[in-house]
Amino acid sequence: MVWSRIVRLSLVFGLLALLLLVLPGLPLAISSAQVATPASPVASPVATPYLPGNAASAHVCEQGGYLAFVDGDGTPFDNADQCTSYAAGGGQLWPRPSLTVVFVLVPRFNRFEDRVSGEGLRPGAAITYTMTRQDGSTSTHIIQRVPADGVLNNIHFSNTACGSVSAIVVQTRDRFGRDIAATAALPC
Repeated sequence: MVWSRIVRLSLVFGLLALLLLVLPGLPLAISSAQVATPASPVASPVATPYLPGNAASAHVCEQGGYLAFVDGDGTPFDNADQCTSYAAGGGQLWPRPSLTVVFVLVPRFNRFEDRVSGEGLRPGAAITYTMTRQDGSTSTHIIQRVPADGVLNNIHFSNTACGSVSAIVVQTRDRFGRDIAATAALPC
């Protein structure tokens, strides 16, 4: 089991290294995982805006696209026109920070696993995990730090049986230094 995880991680890091060598020459191959100088002094040192500000970039704001972006200060756009004006005027669009937690049933063990995902998070920020038990008591732990790319991809922290835990809250900071949290209730 451990060796298979090591092999999978080695393959993933190998592919990422290959992509970082190939993608920089391609147009619009910009992702939040690439290293660049941030546009805002409060932004994460590894975050890159989705697209530089210009009229072509402003088109991503159309048809609800503005909901996926924030400005250089981390402020969400109220509508497509506000996003379009900002991008067309030279403002850089940043992916909206997100954090989610869900429970997934593992039938073989008759338990639930939590899965945490997020992007646009502050690298190195503590990830706090709070469990609320059926009796109302809670326990809070710092379980790890946000990786250097600011992305959590389906991270698993604990297994939970029905009747023991009623909910969990996962909390950290987004790339702009603001608190961000996600809550999930155990579905049983």
